[in-house]
Amino acid sequence: MEMGSLKQTFREKTTQTLRQKQIGRMKLGQLFSLPESEFRKLIKDLENTSLFKELIDKWKVIGYRKFKGVRIPSSIEFKEGEIFSSHDFDLEKLLRQNPKTVPLLQKIGQSIGKNRFNELLYGNSNISEIEHECQLTPEESRIFKDFL
Repeated sequence: MEMGSLKQTFREKTTQTLRQKQIGRMKLGQLFSLPESEFRKLIKDLENTSLFKELIDKWKVIGYRKFKGVRIPSSIEFKEGEIFSSHDFDLEKLLRQNPKTVPLLQKIGQSIGKNRFNELLYGNSNISEIEHECQLTPEESRIFKDFL
């Protein structure tokens, strides 16, 4: 009888854990579906709380990582209607919008190799080094930074 009780307790805990994970996923979905202005306001409010500041300053639990060599564009325009989903993503249309991007990416990829290109995409490599190594023109540098 004792073993059956342990199985039931374990099953209840497992079910509760799965339910909590599902609720967490739903809340994350709600968070990411907020309009950009509300999302930005929510993040600013969170960053201004005393607990958040303590976790950053005192305990160093939270940190920021920036991409090296990438500047914020002078104007950012986010069009919610143009969000891609997996079922309606059209790569050809995306590439037709700026036909210079593909040859440039191929040139950079051939010059620096796949591993280094991946490091660059994940922020572990410096863009200025890549620009110098690939001898990019100012226009090519701008196109590449816009792509990133």
